[in-house]
Amino acid sequence: MDDTEPRLPAGGATPPLRSLTVLADPHETETEALEDWARGLDWVQWLLSSIRQRRDHVHWATSRPASEKLIAQEWARFTEGLLASTLAPHFREVWQAVHSSNLQALLAADAAFSKVLSAEEAESSVEAGRLLLKATNKARYQGLLGHYRTACDNGTTHGHFLTVWAAVADFFQLSFASAIAEYLRLEWALATRHLPVTPELVNLPQITAAVMRPQATELRVMA
Repeated sequence: MDDTEPRLPAGGATPPLRSLTVLADPHETETEALEDWARGLDWVQWLLSSIRQRRDHVHWATSRPASEKLIAQEWARFTEGLLASTLAPHFREVWQAVHSSNLQALLAADAAFSKVLSAEEAESSVEAGRLLLKATNKARYQGLLGHYRTACDNGTTHGHFLTVWAAVADFFQLSFASAIAEYLRLEWALATRHLPVTPELVNLPQITAAVMRPQATELRVMA
């Protein structure tokens, strides 16, 4: 990746995000199709492995121990509440900042995010962000991610997980839809790992599309 080349088109306008079509096999449900697509990103699981090992949640703190039924109910409250009202707008904002290579916008969004989180939420978010930054510390030619990492090291920004994740995902050329889906899969995995069998992640395609929608993008699953 050549950091000397501008990443914006002439005129400085951010290019519109593209739609994503996931092709399903004839006997697959929408959720199964998206899960199959996301499972292809095995290297993302490695990136997030330290968080899986050391954290029990990032933003979605469930009742413990929770039954499968209770988890499904709490998942609905999380996706319709905190995710929709607070996390999704922040993730869209930081995604546009990294997509535009705008460090100042990224830092401003990170600072603003701290003001809308509770103390516990902020602490969990920053710790997960620290683990993700540590996991990517040795990547070469980090560009905006490297500048953001320096700001975190200097204590000039908080290093919230979703901000870090946007910078990391953009650095590794992950799509917006993939970045959203992998975050949701992470929260689900952390909340359900105590169960004998991991239940199906409920409404992943629809939730991913809802997070993307204000950016005029689509997530379509075609049979």
